[in-house]
Amino acid sequence: MMKTWTRRLLPLLLCAGASLAALDRIAVAEIETKGKLDAASVAGLAERIEAKLGGGYEVISRSALKAMLKEAAFQQESGLVADREQLARLAEVHGVKYLLATTIARIGSKLSMTVMVVDCTTGRLDPDRRIAIEADNLEKLFRQLDGALDRIGLLHLPPTEAGLKQLAVLPVQAAPGIGREDGSTFGAKLNEFLLKSGSFELLNRDALNLVAMESALVDAEQAAPGQYVKVGQIAVGDWLIAVKLKRLEVNRLSSGTAIAGVSTREVATLEAELRIIDVKTGALVAIENVTCRRKTTDIPASIRRDWTPADYRNDLMEQAAEQAGRKLLERLDPVLVAAIEGRQLYLTRGEGAGVRPGQTYEIYTPGKTVLHPKTKKPLGTAEKRVGVARIDSVAANMSIASLQDGAAEAAVGARCRLLDDAPAVSEPASPPAYPMATP
Repeated sequence: MMKTWTRRLLPLLLCAGASLAALDRIAVAEIETKGKLDAASVAGLAERIEAKLGGGYEVISRSALKAMLKEAAFQQESGLVADREQLARLAEVHGVKYLLATTIARIGSKLSMTVMVVDCTTGRLDPDRRIAIEADNLEKLFRQLDGALDRIGLLHLPPTEAGLKQLAVLPVQAAPGIGREDGSTFGAKLNEFLLKSGSFELLNRDALNLVAMESALVDAEQAAPGQYVKVGQIAVGDWLIAVKLKRLEVNRLSSGTAIAGVSTREVATLEAELRIIDVKTGALVAIENVTCRRKTTDIPASIRRDWTPADYRNDLMEQAAEQAGRKLLERLDPVLVAAIEGRQLYLTRGEGAGVRPGQTYEIYTPGKTVLHPKTKKPLGTAEKRVGVARIDSVAANMSIASLQDGAAEAAVGARCRLLDDAPAVSEPASPPAYPMATP
């Protein structure tokens, strides 16, 4: 028995060893500077690059690279990128596959930093491993470094974060008459919802504010695609969400009769527009509109008994942020069937993304890709509705649903779309006090 298992495991162990042995080696060159720059700050930037570098490479430090060059009878690193003889020697003698070269140049009042990866075996630049960023000073370049390295696949990420898509919500633009603080609050609550969903890796809001300011990002409706690409290159790898708060108001309505008295209620309304941008191309992927309206009667009397106007506004913001977050999730990370046991479905969404017991989801299986008859460009994927499922229980990152119909064709990977939301749990309304009632 032991021999049998040994025979089975040996190929796996050999494969694992081969995989580790085949890890590409990347050497880090000293930063080349053009213009007068503080040497200590440049050295600190180089040290950070070494510390952050990962992405599946065996890293050769700057000091180790110097020793290799000295051993090969090369006295200096200057011009190393263009010297194919040196590069080939590094590849042949030391097994260095790639060279990471960084240049910082002063252009007018700005500093421009270029990070590039060169294949030592060919002397060619890898076009997918090159990025340029700009800033007013070295400190701001330092702040942008993580985003730049991640954008070209060189930032070492923890395993739990490595598989997540990157997303950033730009600072919210508020229409005239809406306070900047309201826009900031809505943006914060949207970020909170998206973070709890577990579907994305989100860029820190403070860092994004800085990036947006430095890139002179204008109103979402007028921003050029190049601006979004620029922000994406230094901040986030997948999507940017440009949000405009178009309407925010609270109205007090009165109704009643001379006999029954007059009752008053408040109706709060928030309207927002969400633009989804692919940062790799700067293309506008989709526009989603959100309209959220909350009445005082939507909230149980026991909860709102001591509420202030600020509490009503906060409730509106939370409900609107959840609605906006769901639209983004539906577009960028839809709910899928992860597993099936009999008539039970395990779905890839939990309470962090607003899933609640009692919600109903339609189940769709993907079909063939639909092409434009003339251009032959993909228009989308045909879908087939195969059933309906109701949420029974919810965990942090998944939920369990029961099939109501269509059990035969439901399959792992099927897409789920929210059909009916679970009704809000509220206490029974008490009869109004006569002759005057104020809900």
